Amino acid sequence: MGTNGGLRKILDIIAEAIEREHTQAYIDHVLACIDPMDNDQIEALMHTFVRKFGRHLPYQLRSPGLLVRDWKKIILETVKGLQLLQQHHPMLKPNLLPGRGGIEHKVHQHLVGRHFRQKAFVVKFEYQNTDLALQAPNTNTWIAVEIVNGNSHNVRERLQKNNQAGAEKTLVIASNRKTAQRLQKELPDQEVQDIEPYLLKRGELE
Repeated sequence: MGTNGGLRKILDIIAEAIEREHTQAYIDHVLACIDPMDNDQIEALMHTFVRKFGRHLPYQLRSPGLLVRDWKKIILETVKGLQLLQQHHPMLKPNLLPGRGGIEHKVHQHLVGRHFRQKAFVVKFEYQNTDLALQAPNTNTWIAVEIVNGNSHNVRERLQKNNQAGAEKTLVIASNRKTAQRLQKELPDQEVQDIEPYLLKRGELE
């Protein structure tokens, strides 16, 4: 599996898993073919991975050092994001999604923005460096939206910056239920929601 042909085969299997929505256990089994102690093999894998999937990665994750150090996490998060996109927006190209961050984050931004546009809010992406800004009809005030995943530890700082930028309040939306529960304990006075109500049900059209 250490040859270029073997690495391409692994990535082809991952790509197929995305399209067919294979289980996490299946993808873990494929990645188990990589020796975690073999840095040369991992470097070669991530070089090939970036050529195939690099356009989907946030810019901050494209440095060689991070790619090698966090190789498995980066692959799994990219797969998860592409599967989410395949489920909710099979016709939409990831690079056409507005917003910042990885694919999963952009999909969540898109879905939350869609939800509030349907309620007649004006939605701006990355206004004042927030994930989303919401402005209700006939008002001059705006609400900041921050979408938080399990790795985010600067939420209080983001809330403070939004307040300084003039946001009326900040709505924190957690990318999963576990993160929502953690944030509700850490920020008892802050409105925290789970992303679940914003997700499209399978088969639901935009």
